[in-house]
Amino acid sequence: GDPLEAVLINTAGGITGGDHLSYAVHVGDGAAAIITTQAAERIYRRSAGVGRIETTLSVGANASLDWLPQETILFDRSAFGRTLSADIEPGGRLLAVEAIVLGRAAMGETARDVILFSMVENSPPALRNLASASARRRGTPRRTAAPPRRAPRWRLRRTAVKPR
Repeated sequence: GDPLEAVLINTAGGITGGDHLSYAVHVGDGAAAIITTQAAERIYRRSAGVGRIETTLSVGANASLDWLPQETILFDRSAFGRTLSADIEPGGRLLAVEAIVLGRAAMGETARDVILFSMVENSPPALRNLASASARRRGTPRRTAAPPRRAPRWRLRRTAVKPR
């Protein structure tokens, strides 16, 4: 039959330094699910600490999971750590997309100073390779109405993949 569809809701409105959000999804043997979030997750300017989201995904034998949360928007001077842990049984299939957006260009915002931690744990080689490749990408934000006063600073503090 059709896969189960679920929308996760964060009523806090966003994350800032010290906040911790945790998701856990298990799809049983032979089942199928599509999971998303109700809106983009916003990571606001930090006063202290790092905002964190930890996601644990488990896909049973011959099961299917599409993990498709809305994008995560990092605002200027935000600090964010994300961990994705995936256990996939033989014959299981996982499609996982966790997009990051630096500021809101349509609102004239740029993110010049962002701290980002990203980790993928206990995952199949293909997922680990994808996570490593995306973390190595570098770029500068597009200019908005006014050019930045100083060159953007990007700090990727740690990207690690560690199998359990």
